Amino acid sequence: MLCCNNDNDSIYQSTKIIFTEIGWGFTELNDNLAQNLIIATETEWNILIDNLPSEFVDNFNEININFNEFIIIAVISENQPNTGYSVSVNEIIENKNSINVFSEIHYEEVDILPLFNPFIL
Repeated sequence: MLCCNNDNDSIYQSTKIIFTEIGWGFTELNDNLAQNLIIATETEWNILIDNLPSEFVDNFNEININFNEFIIIAVISENQPNTGYSVSVNEIIENKNSINVFSEIHYEEVDILPLFNPFIL
């Protein structure tokens, strides 16, 4: 997913990252967790999946991540009024000192009305 060159003297060019979606869903986290998270260790990954509903984690494409080769970017939306909302990632760009994640929220009308935070990994 991501490879970085630590040579500070080299000329750096922004790179479009080819990524794989490993899971999505809804959680009842509070609005303070609406953010993009970079998960770079197994400990961080375990903390995240322990806080996500098991019915979504059980359906992830991959849960055993080699953090020597990959990172996980989790996009967690702000509270939405129902489960008709979802998040998608359109593009990820790695820059010399940052990673830009371009995501959007989609809506499809549903009858369920509790507050949820859509997420995608």
